[in-house]
Amino acid sequence: MRNVKKELVASNIDLARKHPNVLLYHTAMEPDGLGIEVGSVHETSLSVKHKDPYHPVSLTLSCEDYQFSNYTSGNDIVLTNPFVIGANQRSSGGVATSNAIYGSSTCDNCKGSFLDLVNRIRIFRDRRHLLQKDRTMQFWGVPQAASANDKNQVPTGEQFLLMCTIYIIEGAVGLMTWNEKMNFSPDLKKAIQTMGTSLPQIGRYLERPQSFLPLPPVKSYPNDTFIANLWLNQADQTILVMVANLAPKKVSWEVHPPAFKFNSTTQLQTSWLYVSENSQHPQIVQKQDKFSLTGKLNGYGFGAWIIQDKLALDNSGGTPPPLNQWTTQ
Repeated sequence: MRNVKKELVASNIDLARKHPNVLLYHTAMEPDGLGIEVGSVHETSLSVKHKDPYHPVSLTLSCEDYQFSNYTSGNDIVLTNPFVIGANQRSSGGVATSNAIYGSSTCDNCKGSFLDLVNRIRIFRDRRHLLQKDRTMQFWGVPQAASANDKNQVPTGEQFLLMCTIYIIEGAVGLMTWNEKMNFSPDLKKAIQTMGTSLPQIGRYLERPQSFLPLPPVKSYPNDTFIANLWLNQADQTILVMVANLAPKKVSWEVHPPAFKFNSTTQLQTSWLYVSENSQHPQIVQKQDKFSLTGKLNGYGFGAWIIQDKLALDNSGGTPPPLNQWTTQ
């Protein structure tokens, strides 16, 4: 949607808002990297909200911190899409003028690795906090599903799932991907289906802001080789655990959930939503009323699991079970 085509924008909104399955309005694709006038983007967002105040307004940014506050003003959802696979470490658009205040409109601090995604979301979280919009602005990730700069190198299914996992661990509450040519490989299509099947379960935790354990802000380009996060759901006494290995070597990992009272800790059930190929499922180590989760991941491995009291699950008829289950004594 562009402000220069106000009548077309208005007609599209009139058509879209009548449909029950409208997710959001996307007003601009990388306006910062293309140097599109800030005022035009902002005015379009306000126009959309005026015509339809019931659906969120979004845009996708190319840069780390180029006029972030100005471009995001009036938007409910901000998407970010640094390319990792086959990328040239620059924004996909032209390069606008940089300055000491707003930085450069290239892919700032990108090194062509999965850590770029970690760095980008952490920088965005810092900017959001400084703008005092922690409760009013959401971040969504755009996992790469096409080649960068018309090259033939496209993500594998495992790489796609790793990108999705990184985004969610770091605080993204939604995912959207693009492939204009719709030339998904069978491997990539299977990965997208896997994530789509898992998101209803994951979404139960992302919609509870109080269950997210916030990570510390980033001060420099991260050097993490392993990242993890936990979401606690007191309502149904479950914990979502997501982990990702950002290094090419196998890693042993262990996470310690905070104090969390299950009805019974004599038998906890771990259910897996998805896990990388050839990576091991975690084991629960219990000591009295405390427990930890330990496991091993192959290079660039990942996984998502739900922990819950087996007795509570057996007695509950309302909560749909996760995809795959096994029990730990």
